[in-house]
Amino acid sequence: GVLRLTETDHWGIGSSPAMAKLSDLVYEALLLTGHSFDASGHSFGITPMLERLLTEAGYQHIGARAHVVNFSTGTKAHSAMYQNLRVFYKLVQPFMLKTGRDFSMDMPSQEELDRLYEQMLVELLDNFVGNFFLLTVWGEKQ
Repeated sequence: GVLRLTETDHWGIGSSPAMAKLSDLVYEALLLTGHSFDASGHSFGITPMLERLLTEAGYQHIGARAHVVNFSTGTKAHSAMYQNLRVFYKLVQPFMLKTGRDFSMDMPSQEELDRLYEQMLVELLDNFVGNFFLLTVWGEKQ
């Protein structure tokens, strides 16, 4: 059969400083807890690993294709990505705060995270430009 995986290393790159700050905090927390493949702590780091993971799992005829989704204000993808980011950056806050405590990480307080979150929501609406990069990797296994 064929296995197809689609992943991203970033929840989007764009013109929101608050989203960039929140992203950096998430990537650092993932690195500290051993949940990142990126040794620098600046992304999820999963996309460079996909082909290797399929190979190690016994898949053959492996292929890959990159995709980009423009989710700037006014595009078809903007509303859906706005909702995804709105939910993700709210739900990830307890993990971020716990990681900050457990690893003595310089994590902002809940109040500061709330402020960054609200700032991000505003920045995503006003003349925002952004792209979401994905990688699809596939392989066959008998």
